[in-house]
Amino acid sequence: MRLLAGISAAGSVEKRGRLTKLRRLPKLAAALCIPFVLSGCVTMQGPTGIAKDLTLPFGLTTGGLTDMLSPQVREFKSLVGASKLAEADDYFNRNADYFEARYKDGLTPLPPEFAVLSEHVWKTRYQDKVLQATTALKAVTAIPERAGWPVLSAQVKAASIASATSSEDRLLRLAKQGVPQRELLNSELARIQAMARQEKPSAVLALSDDVLSTGSHQLSYVGDVNIEYADFVGSEPFQQLVVARLNSLTRLEDYQSRAKNLSEYLNPRSKEAVDRAYVELARRQLYADGRITLEEVGALSSAKPPFGTSAEALRSLVKIGYVDLTSASFKNRNVFDFEVAFNRDIELAFQPATEAIFTASNLSQYDFVFVTDLTMAKVSREFKSKSEVKSRFQSDTRQTPNPDYVGAMTRYQTAMAQYQRAQISSAIPKACQGWGCALQGLADGLENASARSQVEQASNSLASTPQTLTVPVYAEYAYQAVDINAQKTAQVNYYVIDVKAGRTLKNNFTVNDQETFNVAYNVHEKDPQSSSISRNLKNEKEVSDWEKRPVSVSLSSLFSPAGLKSATQEPFKNVQAFLQTLNTRTFAAAGPTYTTTATTPTSSTASAQTIADERFDSVVIVRNSKATGTGFYVTPDLILTAFHVVDGNSLVELTFHDGTKSYGRVVDHDIRLDLALVRAQTAGKPLKIHQGPLRLGETVEAIGHPKGYEFTITRGVISAVRKQRSATIASENLVEFIQTDTPISPGNSGGPLLLKDVVIGVNDWIRVDKGSQNLNFSVSFNEIRSYLDRFQGR
Repeated sequence: MRLLAGISAAGSVEKRGRLTKLRRLPKLAAALCIPFVLSGCVTMQGPTGIAKDLTLPFGLTTGGLTDMLSPQVREFKSLVGASKLAEADDYFNRNADYFEARYKDGLTPLPPEFAVLSEHVWKTRYQDKVLQATTALKAVTAIPERAGWPVLSAQVKAASIASATSSEDRLLRLAKQGVPQRELLNSELARIQAMARQEKPSAVLALSDDVLSTGSHQLSYVGDVNIEYADFVGSEPFQQLVVARLNSLTRLEDYQSRAKNLSEYLNPRSKEAVDRAYVELARRQLYADGRITLEEVGALSSAKPPFGTSAEALRSLVKIGYVDLTSASFKNRNVFDFEVAFNRDIELAFQPATEAIFTASNLSQYDFVFVTDLTMAKVSREFKSKSEVKSRFQSDTRQTPNPDYVGAMTRYQTAMAQYQRAQISSAIPKACQGWGCALQGLADGLENASARSQVEQASNSLASTPQTLTVPVYAEYAYQAVDINAQKTAQVNYYVIDVKAGRTLKNNFTVNDQETFNVAYNVHEKDPQSSSISRNLKNEKEVSDWEKRPVSVSLSSLFSPAGLKSATQEPFKNVQAFLQTLNTRTFAAAGPTYTTTATTPTSSTASAQTIADERFDSVVIVRNSKATGTGFYVTPDLILTAFHVVDGNSLVELTFHDGTKSYGRVVDHDIRLDLALVRAQTAGKPLKIHQGPLRLGETVEAIGHPKGYEFTITRGVISAVRKQRSATIASENLVEFIQTDTPISPGNSGGPLLLKDVVIGVNDWIRVDKGSQNLNFSVSFNEIRSYLDRFQGR
């Protein structure tokens, strides 16, 4: 029984032990789950925030437990534990993002293996460099002289690199290794930089010689501290040094160039001082021999203070009186057609004077007296061409039936008929009962109302439409379009009296100004196109206004060394003797003179807000005494055109797209090909000549002046390439032509037929007999090339 009881008791104890262990299993499971609940899946994303290390059964902590469950941490610890520190460092760098995410917030304790590896890395890789750099900087107690700047800069650079590389090491940053040493190094760097900034003024002065001799300086100083232009501008000792150095110069040319070279280094106050010193140097040089010569005045006219702040003071160094004798004596007598105005484009102070200074016979208040004497100012006109332009004007009015009135009457009658039908329909009795009769009555009423409304609308429209219209009656007339070449010619004598030297310089110049006008005369005031004509053509008043406008002459050209050298010198005795030399003047009578040259009519082209074709630069209008055609540049000075355009003329007028005119001489022609070459006075942009096969049906363009419509582009296709007899002579020697349906009219002759930007033909003739349409012919590019080759080979 005891045995059984013992056995039973033992079994009971064993059973209770098993039950106790079974009861502990949930607690153990819960303990094991805590890290996962609190920290997330460590193998994927690291901790999510554990407030503190929890005490777990069996002596475990949450950090240790999660580290156990992280393959990265286990591998890292294994490498460090095996003293494979190089492999551990490499492994850390490859998994640095993971370790930083896991430990950077400090909530998860950093395993001691990180301290072991970081200490190894610090000592073997960074410690010596940081300590050496710190020691070197501690030894610097002052910024050295200029020769020592590169050495100190190298030390600062080495220290900055040592600090930056150790700070950027992710293992040291995570393990907080070497922080005190780096902080000490950074404080030494900051001390050196602060010392360099404090010593900048001395450094600026040390660089002064470089700046003064070269106009530049080295930017680098110590470390990140550079010496900028602003440091020189703000340095008063440097500013004083520059001004003093410039003041030691003795030549104005040197002063000007050196000062301009130092512009970026000077503040406004110093620039003003430099300009004042420049004026003083100019004054000393001008009066070195006690007076100013005309040659010196000429040199002074081009002199300017370096920074322009004392220009008035420079001009006042020479007192020049200016007398316009023409203005005083003759301008109000209508002796001259226009005035000559002087453009004061030089740095000289001209003081306006009058003839009274000659009456007083005292010129001592001036160094020089500048006298102008206009002897001739004449306008001439040349009529280059005159054409009768057909137009019309409103001579009367007449009454004519208004077609709109017939339509309005028809609409009114139709509306009345519909209204009458509606009334008759509503009056006819309908078979209906009760509500049906009410609805029928409503429908009839609506129909009557609609018909009545249409009658009212048609009646109002008929009442507002007149039975007749007043239309203008036009009569034909012709106004004249005239090309005028207007020219202004002036002759001016001018004198410079050198009061101190007692001499007079006399010279003269001629002014020529020319303008071409296309002027409309006798335009009827009731011409419906009068506004368009006035926009496109000039009128007599515009020509007259241009003729009366003053012509400007630059004073710099009169006081230039060449102008002074060509002047005639005479002694200046007194005012009376000088005035006597002016009494022999002759004056041109007022009123323009006219010459007429019979030429063919021309037409103007209305301008519009368009973008010109670039090929227009190569195309010209060719005019002679009988015809107007087109030409284009094939070399910079040769224009190709049709022979029948220039036939019988050796000289032709050329008009460019910008309106300018020139002339050209006919230098060669080929009657069979109907081609001619004109050598132009003005160079132009040549077009390229096609070579190779042509595809029929290709789109081509013609540029010309059909019927006087200048610079017109028309478009068509290549219809055929065929050889046939010349259009000018009945020769059996056939000519190759490009056949095209591109519209071509008189005025296109000689112009280019273009495939894009390349010439494939010269527009020559069209077939106009009955039944012909779009049969236009251009001399082929093959014939053009052969002709040009023959010409160049002569």
